Amino acid sequence: MTLDNGEGDRALIGGELSDADVVTLNRFLDQYEDLVESKPVRDGVDCEVTFSVRDGRATVNAKLPTRDELDILFQRLRLFVLQKERISFVNVCTILRKQFTDLRLVQLIRDQHAAFHNHPDHVGSVLIVNQATIDHEAMLMDWIYGYQFHGEDERRERLRRMGIDVNSPLIRQNLVSLLLNKHQALTIIAAVVAVLMGRAAVVDIHGARLSRDPSTT
Repeated sequence: MTLDNGEGDRALIGGELSDADVVTLNRFLDQYEDLVESKPVRDGVDCEVTFSVRDGRATVNAKLPTRDELDILFQRLRLFVLQKERISFVNVCTILRKQFTDLRLVQLIRDQHAAFHNHPDHVGSVLIVNQATIDHEAMLMDWIYGYQFHGEDERRERLRRMGIDVNSPLIRQNLVSLLLNKHQALTIIAAVVAVLMGRAAVVDIHGARLSRDPSTT
């Protein structure tokens, strides 16, 4: 592959994928295509909470995904989120790190890995409950494993002890936003994988262009 910085400088990027890696990356792309073709991703979902105060009384208005929309999102995201799965986001990033040594690509993978895991630098907000700052990703994973995937009592109890009501519109909006952050990181990594696997011609990366064919500009 070739990485072109747009100023005439091109770097050839090589690497060897095992047969198992090829299968994994193609399955990752197949699952990602299923995700983007799902109705919630294709049409978008509501994720908004507004507050209004009148005569000293506060009103909360929430526009959030329906139960069916959330079920579809979780079903499509499940294999990417569960780290033990073959096509998990973490496993795919590990494969890419073995292939790429160019600092721009290494940084891209590192940034998207952090974004997928809702690192504070990528969330842009602070959630405080009962005077304690909440770890966004830990809260999200407790919600996912406690209420969506496995129904783990320990995770439900941990949320309860922290005073986090997952049915609160504000908390639910926060959880959905964190879930959608994972989709955004997936989109960028999937674009890189598509070029690597020859399923796309080119992808723009921080002003540079990664292409499968050295002649692609």
